[in-house]
Amino acid sequence: MQHIWLATQPNKNGSLRVWVAAQKTWQWLSDWQALRSFYNDNNISDKVVCLYIPTQSVLSVESELSVAQLKQLGTSGQQYLFEDISLSAVEQLHVKILSTPSQHYLYALASSQIEQWQQSATLADVTVQAILPDFILLPIPEVREGSQVVIYHDDDTTLLRTSVACGMAVSYLPLLSSQLNELPALDELTLITPADNQQLISSVQQLQMVSTTMVTTEEQSAPENQPVVQSSVELATILNQSNALIHISTESPVPLEYPERHALNMVEKQRQQILSPYLKATVFVALFAGVLQMSADAFQWYQYQQATVSTQEKTAEQYAYWFNNEPLNSRTTLIAQVEPRLLPAQTTDTSQLGVLSRIAPLIKQSGMSAQNLSWDDGAIRLTLLSQRREALDALVTTLAEQGINANLGSVTPQAQGEDGVIGELMLPLGVVDTTKNSGIS
Repeated sequence: MQHIWLATQPNKNGSLRVWVAAQKTWQWLSDWQALRSFYNDNNISDKVVCLYIPTQSVLSVESELSVAQLKQLGTSGQQYLFEDISLSAVEQLHVKILSTPSQHYLYALASSQIEQWQQSATLADVTVQAILPDFILLPIPEVREGSQVVIYHDDDTTLLRTSVACGMAVSYLPLLSSQLNELPALDELTLITPADNQQLISSVQQLQMVSTTMVTTEEQSAPENQPVVQSSVELATILNQSNALIHISTESPVPLEYPERHALNMVEKQRQQILSPYLKATVFVALFAGVLQMSADAFQWYQYQQATVSTQEKTAEQYAYWFNNEPLNSRTTLIAQVEPRLLPAQTTDTSQLGVLSRIAPLIKQSGMSAQNLSWDDGAIRLTLLSQRREALDALVTTLAEQGINANLGSVTPQAQGEDGVIGELMLPLGVVDTTKNSGIS
């Protein structure tokens, strides 16, 4: 990932800085087009960048609420904490939280600004993957909280960092003085400034020498109104007045190794939709149930088709057995072809078709199947397949209750390897009590 440090405002050096890892320094460039040329000239193919934006562009508030309470506020509640200081609609703010055990800071940036920087980056043919305030570039004070601060100063900006979570841009030097005065335990100060800023470095060093001389003199004679070195700049004076031990560093601030993972990254991560474990289980169960239902429906449809084909074949065989001189016409129904030939002299329920139409539902309700059907003028004979002998006896009883005389003949087990029995049922024709039909007594 490449690192770009935006200037507070365009100056004589340029409008942005690019990190040159080989030299461990920031190189000024005039604009985004110059950045594009820089990448092309140096054959840099990695076009994913992190932008370090001016901290003064980022809104910040310190909250006395705990982390749990801030989470309970939710996004909307956190946004409204910036209502008094935001010029844009709070609903457009992108809020991030950075905390220490005793401090909780919220930082916010308007979505329009994020989009503007992303659009500007397209001029250099780069993709912005992270946006961070530039105070993050400063080292984290390592001493106990409030006793050490880190300050960065150059011609473009002045930054102050007091802890891992607190940082700010100083646009007005007296504000820096008041910030340092609010740290009564401050005893160590690290000043980071470019090596070419010799005026500031010399001023700080001279003021430290003067302060040491003044302390020694006061211990001896305590003179009043000791003169201050006239060449010191205002910032050096403010730093010296803090009475803290000042360390000067001319090393350039080093960018983060993984800025996209930082808690203050203002760029929304492109996350894939990840299902929760509960939702995954629900979807899996639903899919499994759907597949199971489809499989059951397919199996039933297959059985139905097999039964249909078998029925058609048995019907054709039986018809050929009855009327071997007349072919079965597939264009008309079986009942239309058979009924005229089986209709007895008197139209009563003793006809073969009438008996068959009455016993067919009863056989189906009993869970049996007819393997063979034959009749003559005296009786109808059925070969039934049943799971047990008792079911055949119950069917005979049920037929008797319906007024149909039925005789159960031989009952034999099915073929080896198959469960159930085969029963021969005979229905004598002409012995039907019509008064019991359909429950009429």
